[in-house]
Amino acid sequence: MAFSTAISGINAATADLGVISNNIANASTTGFKASRAEFSDIYASSLLGAGSNAIGQGVQLAGVAQEFGQGNITFTSNSLDLAINGGGFFQLSNEGAIEYTRAGNFSVDREGFLVSNQNSRLQGFQVDTGGDVTGQLGDIRIDTSLIDPNQTSLVNITSNLDS
Repeated sequence: MAFSTAISGINAATADLGVISNNIANASTTGFKASRAEFSDIYASSLLGAGSNAIGQGVQLAGVAQEFGQGNITFTSNSLDLAINGGGFFQLSNEGAIEYTRAGNFSVDREGFLVSNQNSRLQGFQVDTGGDVTGQLGDIRIDTSLIDPNQTSLVNITSNLDS
C-alpha cells in the first residue's frame, strides 16, 4: 500500500510538471492563458465501504483548470490586430464550426474576410445596406474594391486666430 501511495505522488508530480512545462512553452503565444493542475486525495475502500478511520492511498490529478485573468495588451504594427480588455472571447467560424479564442492577430484573406492564423473567419454583427446593425452574426468582410471618389462640397472650421 505504501508503494502505491508513493507511485501516485510521483505520477501527480509528473502531471504537474507537464502543466508547468506547457505554461512555459506557451508563455509568448498570443492569447495564451496559463493552466493550473488541481489534485485530489485517493482513499482506500472495500466492498463494505470506507471505515471512519480510512487511510489515504495517495493523490491523483483531478483536473487542469484554465486561468482566464487579464494579460498584457501589446501594440503591434498590424492595424488588424485586436485585443480584449477584460473577459470575453473572439468568435470564429471554421467552415461552420464555432471556435473561441482570445488571440486577436487577424489578417485579410483573398476574399476580404478577416481570418485568424488558422484561416478561421472572425464573426461579428452584420449590417444592412443602410448601415444599421441587424443583430445577426456572420463573417466579417472588408470591402477592398475601389470606391469612386466624391468631391468635398462643404467644410466647417471653428478656429481661434493668434492676434
